[in-house]
Amino acid sequence: MREMHRSVPGGSIADPQSIADEMRRIAEGVGVDVDADQADQYRGFEPGSFGCHEALDRASIVLEMAEYLASHPAVAIRPDFKRYADAAAEALAALYSAIGDEHLKDCDMPAVRFKRLPLGEGLPLPCYANPGDSGMDLCAAESCVVTAGGRLRVPTGFAAEIPAGYEGQIRPRSGIAASHGVTVLNTPGTIDSAFRGMIEVLLINTGIDKAFYITRGDRIAQLVIAPVVRAEVMEVGSLSETERGDGGFGSTGQA
Repeated sequence: MREMHRSVPGGSIADPQSIADEMRRIAEGVGVDVDADQADQYRGFEPGSFGCHEALDRASIVLEMAEYLASHPAVAIRPDFKRYADAAAEALAALYSAIGDEHLKDCDMPAVRFKRLPLGEGLPLPCYANPGDSGMDLCAAESCVVTAGGRLRVPTGFAAEIPAGYEGQIRPRSGIAASHGVTVLNTPGTIDSAFRGMIEVLLINTGIDKAFYITRGDRIAQLVIAPVVRAEVMEVGSLSETERGDGGFGSTGQA
């Protein structure tokens, strides 16, 4: 991936990591602290050292940092901050352009865009915890309780733009299912590509005597992005013959 530079008064910005460092310096100079854990998300970005989608993820995080810091008036009024915030947006656009020009043919993963809603302020973006994971972790945007035998819609604080031809499948987390009997009631829940509302997780507590307590930020489900096949619907007078025919429930045996 080609390296991108964007010149601003006082220097040249080589990559989104440099932008993040400068924005953090400006913010801390006016007394606005960037949480250490949050700042760690911006470490180690070097153009060319990551796959195209991971590079996009990191550049997107830096743009989110700019949007977060812009909510602080003492930072937002600084002309140098505005230059770097604009540079963050331009760096992300340039990265999309670079991938489109050189690497898109090598990327078989769809790009899913997430919009942070007010409830999602301060929460991590849905992401894959480990290489090879099928699902992204979804976190609770509110602390809540799922009573024994009860069900609850839990907000995540994010809306998503899933590309056409794909769907989002909300699936349970095996850990809380095994340990607490808490699962996704309509598993897998479906997020259509045209849906733009907040993602919510419909949890059910199958336990009979213990409530399940959720703290804001807890991982409660996983989101799997999967291809969708749309079928042509035809009404006919008869169907082709098969050996099984109309045998339904239990027709192939009890075990």
